[in-house]
Amino acid sequence: MQTNWKASPLKGFPDVSGVLKRKNRGRMFAIEFKSATGRLTPEQVEWHQNLMAAGALVATVKSFDDLLARLVEWGEIDPPKPRDVPAQESNSQKLS
Repeated sequence: MQTNWKASPLKGFPDVSGVLKRKNRGRMFAIEFKSATGRLTPEQVEWHQNLMAAGALVATVKSFDDLLARLVEWGEIDPPKPRDVPAQESNSQKLS
């Protein structure tokens, strides 16, 4: 499978960046994805500090839930609605 994904040639630059559309219209954002135990490198810390000093919204996320929470916090998506989970049927209901 071929992809068009290319890492930034700038060492330490966040994994994803772009421009926000809703509440922060026109404001830059940058997101760094890390594993549960991952840590930022010194270069990443420097990029984050410089981007924030320039007015960008910057986040490090370690899960999809972290990403959703940050996008909700930034006002870019509405909070997820609770899922309707049907009650489990009891064994007696399954047999009838």
